[in-house]
Amino acid sequence: MAVTNTKKYTVQEKLNKMDVDVIEVDVAAAADGAGDILYVTNLRAYEIPNAVAVPGGTCLIQSVSCWMPQGDSMAHNLFISDNNSGVINDADDTADAASVAISSLNIHPDTFTGIQAVIPIPTGYAVGNADYVSSVLSIGAVCKAAAGSTSLYFFGLATTADTISSTIKIKFGIVKD
Repeated sequence: MAVTNTKKYTVQEKLNKMDVDVIEVDVAAAADGAGDILYVTNLRAYEIPNAVAVPGGTCLIQSVSCWMPQGDSMAHNLFISDNNSGVINDADDTADAASVAISSLNIHPDTFTGIQAVIPIPTGYAVGNADYVSSVLSIGAVCKAAAGSTSLYFFGLATTADTISSTIKIKFGIVKD
């Protein structure tokens, strides 16, 4: 169990150590229905680079915003992991990992043992010319990077029967400790 030292820093020193960052990642999304993998890259989770300030450090994911263009919008679950050992085992390498039900794939066990948070992303709100925006605020998910890494990783699973095929811009609001 971790030992918390409440006297290690003064209040002012602690506030000065915290860094707030917005990290944007573009993902290629494709799914045909609930339970489909919505986005992975080369059968691996996408990276949130520099999600923590120091290797093996921690952060709070405070918000996630998704911009979905071209009239596509899909409610989904966003999984945050501390590793990128592969969402899908190499035995299941397929050119089309998206649009495949997660129940029919051999999911890499390290991906799930490293899950830090699951963030439900709602269907978006129509904005402008057929674009959709979703936002989840006040998440407060405490996440820890793997030893020696400053990155976290993520992938998405569709929760609705809609069809989507576009690039989604995902913005993470992160407080680094």
